[in-house]
Amino acid sequence: MARIRKIEIANFRGIRSLTWQPAPGMNCLIGPGDHGKSTVLDGIALCLGARRNVQFSDADFYNLDVKQPISISVTIGHLDDALKNFDTYGLFLRGFRTTTGEVADEPEKDLETVLNKLTGEKADASAALVQAARHAREAQDPTEPPRKRRVPSSARSYCTSGTDANSPQ
Repeated sequence: MARIRKIEIANFRGIRSLTWQPAPGMNCLIGPGDHGKSTVLDGIALCLGARRNVQFSDADFYNLDVKQPISISVTIGHLDDALKNFDTYGLFLRGFRTTTGEVADEPEKDLETVLNKLTGEKADASAALVQAARHAREAQDPTEPPRKRRVPSSARSYCTSGTDANSPQ
């Protein structure tokens, strides 16, 4: 069964910076009111939910500082084989080093294959990040065929900017 391996949140509501690797099994967020428990859950929902686009208000920026971009990253491991499908999820597949919590750009032999979803200040920023990653990966080995441009529908909504959400990127 898939599980969240790492959560990184920056400049989102009351969280300036958070990196959390949930322990195996059940994890509980416990604490006084207005200390970020719901913000963590909202961040996970923004990354993994099937929303068409993400719209942030000024109140979503840490200390109302709209000059600092919001960044939310969720890494999911223990994937079923269907979730490791390169043609469908290739742009989001990464490697995860369980000993250090490091997320590598490419799945590798000695690393756990994980899905990593990043959402940013606005959908255009996410699309630019995906495009930059695609070009960097294709430039690494010109003999390899380029990755397929299909992405899952829930991720596609974050990665489109002015294009039809049903067309491949």
